[in-house]
This record gives sequence, structure tokens and C-alpha cells, in this order.
Amino acid sequence: MKRLIFFFLFLLVSNFSFSQVYKWRASHFSSRHNSDVYGWSRWTDWDESIVLIVAKDQRVVVHSATEQIFDMIDGVTRTYDKDNNPIYSVMCADKDGVKCKMVWYHTSNDGSFVIFYYSNLELMYKVESLN
Repeated sequence: MKRLIFFFLFLLVSNFSFSQVYKWRASHFSSRHNSDVYGWSRWTDWDESIVLIVAKDQRVVVHSATEQIFDMIDGVTRTYDKDNNPIYSVMCADKDGVKCKMVWYHTSNDGSFVIFYYSNLELMYKVESLN
């Protein structure tokens, strides 16, 4: 009887304990790179994009022509811009151990963005939340 009660309690708790899932559909994409000689380039013009970005269970997956998988290696932090809009960021590492910082934010004027900051490359996606 104790096992049966424990089993039902486990089922009840497991149904209520789920992780947060964030999904974004990118409509546009821009990038810039850093060279030792010239420094950071300008952002490229916006290109159309149909990328899906999903953050779930300490993992970020960018579903593009080449799927990119990142493990979150720190907790998510929240800061605020000058207009008091929240900015979320987390350090990540790809399958080769290359680290980057993922940032996502929304402003009423500019919309929503997801940005990946590497030491020599920055990738910016203009996104719409699917949550």
C-alpha cells in the first residue's frame, strides 16, 4: 500500500514539475565579425530567415540548414536596458566546447531579438516568440 501511494504521489509531482520552454521564429538575420586588423565590421543588412530557436532543459537548439546545439553552462541572468526592458543572457558552449553568450530581449519600439556573441562573431536574429 505504501508503494502504491508513493507511486501516485510521484506521478502527481512529475506532472507538475516541467521545465520552461522558450521558442522563437526568426524572420531576419544579421551578423558581424571581428578581425585583428580592422576590428568589428558593421552589421550586415538584414536577410530573410526561417530559423527556429528553442531553449529547453539547459539546451539551446538553432534549427537552421546546419543545426546548432548549445549547452547552457551558467544560469540565466536578467538585467535591464535604459528603458527598463529586461535583457536575458546565458553562457553556452557548442558541441566542440566553443563558448558564446546568448542574449534575448524585447522592446516595444524595435521588437524581439536573439543574439549569439562569440569572441570574433556576432549573430543576431529578429524573432517572434512562439510561446
